[in-house]
Amino acid sequence: MTNNQIWGGLKNAAIYSVVFTFVSVLITILAAYHDLVDSIGKEQIKTVTELAYAEVISYNKKNLERELQNESRQHNRQQSRIKVTFHGVGKYN
Repeated sequence: MTNNQIWGGLKNAAIYSVVFTFVSVLITILAAYHDLVDSIGKEQIKTVTELAYAEVISYNKKNLERELQNESRQHNRQQSRIKVTFHGVGKYN
């Protein structure tokens, strides 16, 4: 056997190990999730999902209010700068 064959075999073994470990963990997670859904019940999962949606909506509403306040502040600053600029132009004329 040559060095290339040894390194090739080692590489293949490492690839197989990583791929099959990932597949095994994925199958285990899916099976555990299925058992969790069965044990909790569909009503409780629906309630948890609705609570999560409510939390997201609440966050989005607060975020929108902050964005609108920031836009209002920026607009007010721009308006005050325009007034100062026009007022300053009138002084020099």
